[in-house]
Amino acid sequence: MQLFDREESASQGLIASIYSGITHEARWQQFLEILRQQLGASFATLILSPPSEFDTGVVLNALVIEEQDFTAYNEKYYALDPFTNLPPATVLTVEEWVNKSEFKASEYYRDYMMPMGVEQIMGFDLSLGDGVDVRLRVTRNTGDNLFNEHDKQLLSTTVQPLQQAVEIFMELQSAQLERELYLAAMGEMAMGVIVLDEKARVIRKNEAADRLVSADNGLLLRGDKVVIDDREENKQLVGYIEEILALRQCGEAVAPRVCKTEFAPGVLKLAILLRAIPVNQSPKSNQPCIALFISDPQHRREAPTSALTALFGFTPAESALAMRLANGLTLDEASAELGVSRNTAKSHLSAVFSKTGVTRQTKLVQLILKSVGPIT
Repeated sequence: MQLFDREESASQGLIASIYSGITHEARWQQFLEILRQQLGASFATLILSPPSEFDTGVVLNALVIEEQDFTAYNEKYYALDPFTNLPPATVLTVEEWVNKSEFKASEYYRDYMMPMGVEQIMGFDLSLGDGVDVRLRVTRNTGDNLFNEHDKQLLSTTVQPLQQAVEIFMELQSAQLERELYLAAMGEMAMGVIVLDEKARVIRKNEAADRLVSADNGLLLRGDKVVIDDREENKQLVGYIEEILALRQCGEAVAPRVCKTEFAPGVLKLAILLRAIPVNQSPKSNQPCIALFISDPQHRREAPTSALTALFGFTPAESALAMRLANGLTLDEASAELGVSRNTAKSHLSAVFSKTGVTRQTKLVQLILKSVGPIT
């Protein structure tokens, strides 16, 4: 009875260590070490993505192996390994999969395994779709006991949990990559973005928001709260934030709200759009609840020449003129700022019209602002 309890406890600890790797792949090394010890193995290795000519892959080991052995496996011996393409989720030993004599005569065994003193291999493969294959391998040294049915049964208990854990891990990795992409894009936008939590505290903002907050336009950060220095404008902002949070908490549909800061009545400094973020069922605090999108109508947009060249085939001079027109300058103002004659500016504008297919300056401005304006 005590032996059964010990084995059950060991199995539970092994499975628990598998799920600990969901949030960080390196934690699977703890699982590999527990597995190695329970099986009396020399090595336990998890291959999450195979090495290739252009990528070292993700290969985790219970023990740190010599750098030259790791490099040799990645660069050469992985491709020579005959103990591959196993039936999915089936635990096998190398003797059950490959002819023993042929295996021991192979370059893989002779040049890679023998120098490390390794003779036996047991493991399984997982096929997760979309060409993703995961391998788990455990080894024993020359002279050690052969892997038996009890060993295979123990390893079998890890098949389903490991598959589930790796699938969740991959989904989280994909979500993290998307999040990093969105954050990078958000950081490059001309529009300021500030995200508030359920207590109206700032939990995220992009670089454009930092610029707008630091400028003299009425928008401030006091501690972790967004405020407007004008009392009435701030009262409206706070009221909208409280209203959106209350409606969101009740599960009601929330229409966007718009407020502003002004230099003087009718002279706009900033426009601020408040939009509710869908409710996240996670019990954690500091969840994103409201996004503030802040635009500065006075902001002068600048697009790199390469962007306008790629989109429309403009020359540097044509790009410079087009962006000044998009920023509201007249043709005379743009030519003066560029230090060219009006006739030269007209010539550039004619080429710009020809390359974009528009025939009016207002249409040109719309085209440029729609194509590069949001990120300049």
